[in-house]
Amino acid sequence: MVNLMNNIYRKEWRQLANFFHLQIRLKSKERIGSKVKRKFHAPITPFKKLKSLVDEKKHLELQVEYTILNPFELRKKSKKKLRNFQGYNSRSVDRLGKHTI
Repeated sequence: MVNLMNNIYRKEWRQLANFFHLQIRLKSKERIGSKVKRKFHAPITPFKKLKSLVDEKKHLELQVEYTILNPFELRKKSKKKLRNFQGYNSRSVDRLGKHTI
């Protein structure tokens, strides 16, 4: 069961989160009376942020990986694996509530 979850996180979920999910970072907070006014950086993916921090060789490796990926296919695969995981998890308990091995 742990291997199934690790497989999901190391493959599809990691690629979806790092290459396609936008993240917002807090730039500043300012208290005005009882309210707090927050300012944020522009939304950006971790991949695009990392581009300026890594050397050219690593950047090219990541760029090749990015061009190969299809976010819709990744999401479809991750949902399928999660359904399999949930099915595996529900099969591990028999009707009497005892765990089967």
